[in-house]
Amino acid sequence: MTNDHRRDNSFLLITLRSCQIRVEVAALVKRLFGSTRAELVAADAVTTAQTQAGEWTVNQYGTPTENDTWHTRADERVCPICEPLDGTTRSVWVSEVPSGPPAHPFCRCSITYSSLEIQI
Repeated sequence: MTNDHRRDNSFLLITLRSCQIRVEVAALVKRLFGSTRAELVAADAVTTAQTQAGEWTVNQYGTPTENDTWHTRADERVCPICEPLDGTTRSVWVSEVPSGPPAHPFCRCSITYSSLEIQI
């Protein structure tokens, strides 16, 4: 199996597992704290894990570059914190949010890693 295929498979597995984990985390926290808090904790945990997995992957299989780009969901729910970061490269967003998404509670943003050619 080539590195490209491993990367593609890893990305798919990370994406599928992060969706499953979000549901599991939300269910557990909902039992403990209620549904609103559960949604917040699950969203933040998954977004943080997604970004950390992306940073780890780019450090293992690529190189973090100045072309790594911040993305919002580009919908009516995009907040005033993330809207100006949409489409910015690492040199810009790292000065505002050094560790990447989440930038705030309920952040739904992601990073595209140019050296991997996938969005995480």
